[in-house]
Amino acid sequence: MTGKIIILSSHDLEEEIFQAFQAGVSGYLIKDVSVEELVRAIKSVASGHKHIPPEIAGKLAEHSPGSDLTEREMEVLQMLVKGLNNKEISQTLHVSENTAKFHIKNIFTKLLISERTEAVTMAFQRGIIR
Repeated sequence: MTGKIIILSSHDLEEEIFQAFQAGVSGYLIKDVSVEELVRAIKSVASGHKHIPPEIAGKLAEHSPGSDLTEREMEVLQMLVKGLNNKEISQTLHVSENTAKFHIKNIFTKLLISERTEAVTMAFQRGIIR
């Protein structure tokens, strides 16, 4: 994304906000924003600045820089959410069970967690999985 873009969304999920700014947006507002705040955002972005309200800045600050999962790790996380065990994950992905375990270990490391239930809970809380 390039240019001066403001996202007006009904979602305030940390992962979506982070991805929007990674993609190059200049502002992110929640749809119940006041008219005054919307005008401030438009003027700010039009003059070349970013517009990040405090509640959005807080969400971005919570985003752990090491939590960016690869596409494969996202697939594995979705399988964890579905309750698949290591063997089922390896069969679904057509990889060895050790490879499945490796992906799960990477997910745990990036999300700073130590067990499957934490992975599932965090995936929903952060909006990584719906």
